[in-house]
Amino acid sequence: MSHRPYRPGYGIDAALEEIESKKGILYDSDVVDVGLNLFRENGFRLE
Repeated sequence: MSHRPYRPGYGIDAALEEIESKKGILYDSDVVDVGLNLFRENGFRLE
């Protein structure tokens, strides 16, 4: 999400896809499911 001098930051969709792709590997499956639900189903936004 944050910009770096050598590349632009990821958008929220790319960040969520990356987290989802590592579900059960790097991140707890239940926590990922809850987080994705907050963003995708409930419209949670970072400001």
